[in-house]
Amino acid sequence: MPRGSGWKLPGLILGGFGALGLAAWIVHLCLDAQLEKHREECLAIQQACPADPTPRPAILGPEEPGNIWDCYRPAFAGLRGLDPEPEEELSENIGNRFHVYGSPGKAPPLLEAAEPFLELCRSAVRRRAGRWWGSKDPALPAAAARAVKALCSKGRLEWQAGRDAAAAQWVLAALTVSSDVARLSGSWEFLGLTEGWVLEELQAILSLQNMTVPQLEDLSRKLDLLRSARLSFVTRLRDTSSRSRLEILDGDPEFEGEGFPVRFPLSSKIDWRDLNSLRVAKIRLLGALRSCGRELETVPWNGERLPSTEMNRVISGYKGRYIQQLMPYGDVFARQDQDLLRLDLLSVAVHCARFQAVHGRLPKSGSEAGLTQSFVPHLEFFEDRIFLNTTAMGMYFVNSDLPQRWAIQRRPPK
Repeated sequence: MPRGSGWKLPGLILGGFGALGLAAWIVHLCLDAQLEKHREECLAIQQACPADPTPRPAILGPEEPGNIWDCYRPAFAGLRGLDPEPEEELSENIGNRFHVYGSPGKAPPLLEAAEPFLELCRSAVRRRAGRWWGSKDPALPAAAARAVKALCSKGRLEWQAGRDAAAAQWVLAALTVSSDVARLSGSWEFLGLTEGWVLEELQAILSLQNMTVPQLEDLSRKLDLLRSARLSFVTRLRDTSSRSRLEILDGDPEFEGEGFPVRFPLSSKIDWRDLNSLRVAKIRLLGALRSCGRELETVPWNGERLPSTEMNRVISGYKGRYIQQLMPYGDVFARQDQDLLRLDLLSVAVHCARFQAVHGRLPKSGSEAGLTQSFVPHLEFFEDRIFLNTTAMGMYFVNSDLPQRWAIQRRPPK
């Protein structure tokens, strides 16, 4: 045997293992690079500022020149400075020290001190320009929520004093702050919370008011402007997609096993179909969520209701293992439908209040009122209120904050 020939076979074996190890290392790097690309995409969406750059019209008049944030920034800072223990996180209780509750009475001291900052908010509502300088401010939604609650309280005081048109203007300012900050921050949590406060005040105003027909028409027109300036659905879709993908990237997503009401982590169900690799499984799931989200962005939408048939067709086309259980888009569409329905119901309620101001009564049907919204067949009309029968609509609601009952009455003459 030639000298050194005994080392060839072990050398070849070691070289083969080395090549396999190098190949595995390269594959590992490629998988990590794909995961990192997903992370970069998601973080870019989350950090986008403004989230929705579409300009909006001036809501209150007379229109003023200047940038809305030149008013909002000092207003929010001033309200925070007045609050002895300012909350830093968005919550239902934020701004309660500025809040006026149901019974008539004097304004709380903090609300009186807040007057200059609330007038700054009203100035912002009269402006159009909304360019933002600097990076995204995570504290902005909490600071703005305090302003929304204080503006609603100003409206409540005006309404309690019988000045209904003035009350509506304050509450419109609150609704505009809610819309402006949501469009900048992309925070749907903020929009849902603060819009709920505003609708509660508008429900109270419409339940007993003496606004004239021109005043009600002006309110209706301004509400339509605000609805047209609402945070876009595509923004909501991208935000939800990026959040869901980040949860997959940073965790071990769970799902229900076939035939079992028990949830299992993804890592416990990895097999040869994903090359026994959690990374490969995550990349497969992330790719499906991204592709489905981008396809949903192209679905046409008429602005009143989302096309659920087309939405379901797109989502159902993604049939890989566990993908359907991790799809967040069904809830997104349902929530969007519900949020827009809240504003549409408000618009209908104002329209019915105008009909009442003209005819001395509420309409007996949607056709008599000239209403054309798709949900009108499910509206029930009474002498002093309207009611939306959501059960008959068959809609799936994500939560129960939809104001179905709208009392609409005129104040008795003094």
